[in-house]
Parts: sequence; structure tokens; C-alpha cells
Amino acid sequence: MNTIIRVARQRFQHWELPARIAFIAAVIVLIGLIAVAASVEQEQRPAALGSVALGFLVLQAIFMWANRGMISDYTRAQRAYMAGDFKAALELLDQSLEVVKGRKLTDTLTLLGNVHRQLGDVAQSKEVLRRAVQSAPEYYFSLYGFGRTLLADGNYAEAATYIQIGRAHV
Repeated sequence: MNTIIRVARQRFQHWELPARIAFIAAVIVLIGLIAVAASVEQEQRPAALGSVALGFLVLQAIFMWANRGMISDYTRAQRAYMAGDFKAALELLDQSLEVVKGRKLTDTLTLLGNVHRQLGDVAQSKEVLRRAVQSAPEYYFSLYGFGRTLLADGNYAEAATYIQIGRAHV
């Protein structure tokens, strides 16, 4: 719970001013609705509790809207890659490579290797994609990416092998 509050407080500072104002106003209204729900008679309580529930939904909607731009560097890099901005993707992936682990590391290495290939650095692409394949030997994205890099390097037989292995694991 403390972690959620800490993260929310940190993110709150980066919200747009209208979102901050709306959130504070919604909290104040919600506190008022809770006070009213606690003090009404028994037959009016369901309607009052419904108002409290609606207040929580509004608060959640404001929170989600304010955090709509909260995406990872990996997602930004994917978007840059798809837009053909390989240099931006390279910068984002280099920054995020130091903090990712597990499956995210394999995904990051795979995309980074693909970016290097698109930028014409086949040697670096092979090195990075080889690390991706070693970290997850049956992961089709890294196998396919490594195969494509080998293809770009002119190593057709080995490329075909990695691409076929990747297809077998889809």
C-alpha cells in the first residue's frame, strides 16, 4: 500500500494541471459523499453508497487519464522502430538495457539487435542477438531476429536454421 501511495505521489507531480485539479476536487467530493453516506438513514443508504461507488469510479478515471502517457522505454522504442526512427529506438534501448531482467531483457536485446541490423551494424546486431538467443534459447522472436541478421550477413544456411527453429517454437 505504501508503494502505491509513493508511486502515485511521484506520478502526481508530472500530471497536467487540469488533471491534478480534477483529482483533488474528486477526492474532496468523495470525502463529502462518504460523510453523507455515513450519516443518512438506513433506507437512503443504498443510494448514498452508490454515489460513493460512482465517486471512486470518477477518481479512477481521472487517475488513468492522467497516467495515459506512462509507458516504458521499451514500448517507446518499439514505436520508434515501427516509425523507422532507429536512432531514437537505439537510444531508448541502450538506456533501458541496464535495468531490465528476465524476459524483458530478452525482448530488449532482441529489439536492440534488430535496431542495429536496421542501422547497418550487422556485427553488433549479431553480438546482441546472440546474447538474446543465449538468454532464452527457445524464444522465437530472438531466434527469428538472429536468423534475419545472419541472412543480412550472407550466412544463408545458418540463417535458415535459426529461422526454422524460431518458427518451430511459435
